[in-house]
Amino acid sequence: MSDYYGYWEKELYSAVVEMTINNLDLYFALLKRQTNDFPCAIVEILLRGSEIVLDPDAPTVVEGCLTIVKNIIEGSKKFIRHLRYVY
Repeated sequence: MSDYYGYWEKELYSAVVEMTINNLDLYFALLKRQTNDFPCAIVEILLRGSEIVLDPDAPTVVEGCLTIVKNIIEGSKKFIRHLRYVY
């Protein structure tokens, strides 16, 4: 029975890894695309006196992008082994 569980555990793990890689590839393709169908982020540029202000600012946009990547990767960590140390 351990061979059975070991086989399906490897199959499920491979599927989770493939799904994670595909999601990251799709996200990076979305960020790199050259079309203007819809924006990846909406940024307002304001002129206050002699100063140009971005809302949201660049670090906030980068933080949002990194949060999406972290969430994709963290989602793959929810893979739970059926029986530990069974091969």
